[in-house]
Amino acid sequence: AAAVRGVPGVELVTSAYQGRFEVGGDQQSFVATERPADLVRAARLSLRSGSADLGRDGLLVDEPTARSARLAVGSTVTARFADGGTERLRVTGIYAKNQLIGSRVLALPAYRAHTAHPAGLGVMINTDRADAATKGAIERALSGYPNLKVQDQSDVKKSAQASIDQFVTLLTVLLTLSIVIAALGIINTLALSVIERTREIGLLRAVGTSRRQTRRMIRLESVVIAVFGGLLGVAIGVVFGVAIQHAVADQGLDVLSVPVPTLVAYVVLSAVIGVLAAVWPAWRASRLDVLTAIAFE
Repeated sequence: AAAVRGVPGVELVTSAYQGRFEVGGDQQSFVATERPADLVRAARLSLRSGSADLGRDGLLVDEPTARSARLAVGSTVTARFADGGTERLRVTGIYAKNQLIGSRVLALPAYRAHTAHPAGLGVMINTDRADAATKGAIERALSGYPNLKVQDQSDVKKSAQASIDQFVTLLTVLLTLSIVIAALGIINTLALSVIERTREIGLLRAVGTSRRQTRRMIRLESVVIAVFGGLLGVAIGVVFGVAIQHAVADQGLDVLSVPVPTLVAYVVLSAVIGVLAAVWPAWRASRLDVLTAIAFE
């Protein structure tokens, strides 16, 4: 924090720490700061009631936490820290939900009373302009701290998006694996179907069905199986996706987006896979000897 305070363009520097305490038997996380008013400005906390004057033992909570714990400005909370000591904290303010800060802001003196080395969360910097030159100056000022990463708002968004992209990539890999398994299942099902219907296929060939028509019949059956499975999977996936999005909407994923073109592409892909899966069973069915097939029991 001291290293960047003198950088041209820097208006405000706020150090933030993170920790946990126990309230009523439940472990709860918090952010601690020495200058709560600066943190309110840096993190754009919207105070709904009370003030950010924490003093030595003050506590800010967000609205969802205040509602669930039935807290109001002036309420007191007994918190137990990792060293076994307890503090009676007073709620000085309630703020709107903030994804960056979390649900609780604690006065730093109360945290320091129970730990010699507070865990650093980061340093928040407000600048008079958001440009590459200012960011570069800050990075140069912090060149002696290789463990720190300088991020502006766009970098934070990209970092959050990257973690979500990794999750989506994992799901895509699992989807690809399931497609391969499904294709093998279709091949197995059609192969058994051809064996079980050997006599029927022989009779169809005997009354004039060509080899091409036989292959087409097997391919159509495969496509019907694959498309039905694809549609069923898309329907179940959309239902579960909507349910999950609603369940985690309060964690920042509050926008529901159904990728219709992608889902349509998956259904088309399932039809293509059905055609490919039918190649060998269809070839085998078309090559059956008619007389042998008719006599098959």
